[in-house]
Amino acid sequence: MITPNNSIIGFDGKKALNNLTGIGNYSRFIINALSGRNPKTRFCLFAPKDKNQEARRNLRFLPNIDLILPPQGTIREWWRCFGMVSELKKRNIQLYHGMSNELPFGIHRSGIPSVVTVHDLIFLRYPHTFSLADRLILQVKVKYACRHADRIIAISEQTKQDIMKYYGIAEDKIEVIYQGCADRFYHRHTQSEIQDTIRKYNIPEKYIISVGTIEKRKNHKTILKALEALPEVHLVLVSKKTPLQAELEQQISEKGMSGRVHILNSVPNADLPILYQGAQLAIYLSFFEGFGIPVLEAMASAIPVITATGSCLEEVGGDACAYCAPFDSESLTQTIRQILSHPEISRDMIQKGQLQARKFSSESVAENMENFYSRMLKG
Repeated sequence: MITPNNSIIGFDGKKALNNLTGIGNYSRFIINALSGRNPKTRFCLFAPKDKNQEARRNLRFLPNIDLILPPQGTIREWWRCFGMVSELKKRNIQLYHGMSNELPFGIHRSGIPSVVTVHDLIFLRYPHTFSLADRLILQVKVKYACRHADRIIAISEQTKQDIMKYYGIAEDKIEVIYQGCADRFYHRHTQSEIQDTIRKYNIPEKYIISVGTIEKRKNHKTILKALEALPEVHLVLVSKKTPLQAELEQQISEKGMSGRVHILNSVPNADLPILYQGAQLAIYLSFFEGFGIPVLEAMASAIPVITATGSCLEEVGGDACAYCAPFDSESLTQTIRQILSHPEISRDMIQKGQLQARKFSSESVAENMENFYSRMLKG
């Protein structure tokens, strides 16, 4: 249990209520897990807006959860960055958790203990993958949060090392608490449910899957290059549509793969585990991540996983995954072929993956977070 009794914890709820991918999933996972296990603790979600109905449906909103929005007529982002601290004081928040790399400015003078989750520092490692405006905003916000938070949660050892390297933060200020994935990925679906979903999306019965927003870092072009040598393999690419999708579609067309690369945008959360479970294997070849939730989702879904070396993905996958250098398409081709043609290798990877995924269960992550909060509340 979180102590002291009847504590009031504030959360940055922006991503939980308005983002359907990475940080949004992390935020909802933590809020749902903690609120369900700690009915005597109040959880206050501070968000500039509440307009994404699917994101809202994936938050359980138990009786111990309050949603606080900016007063009518307030500039929302100004309120989130500068005006929220007075609201935290008014509501007697005993601990504030910034869940997406940032804290409201001025919180270090408020007397309210604060913690920030830092997911990654990719904007410092690979600045060319961000616009100048985004880099400048992130540099200000993340630096402030890391300098002024009482404690920092890193979602991987890789991120912890980056925080120490780029900001000179003392190691004892940072705690690694891995994230988990939603319980729905551990639930086994029937063959009938899988077949219905395959028909719904008009995809073939045999396919491999890759899940991730279409952006350069996710490295979809290398996956497509590997598939050129595997003419019998179909790829289902589940993604959030971005301007780069047109570039990817051009590559698919030029290589004559339009009939076997199936891009699915805006897949509902309820369908994603079924699409995973229907696949022969999953590929996640991002060249850098702070955690890499699709690797965990695929292992929990009981399919073999191929992922990339060079960042934190080996922390997540352990000995359960097959690994390739992120830009080595020939190695990826060979690995796909080996897994698809040797059922015993596939079975072994599935078994190891399920064991590895249990290390990131909602119970384990929630317990680690509860213990962390308890220590902070006790001072």
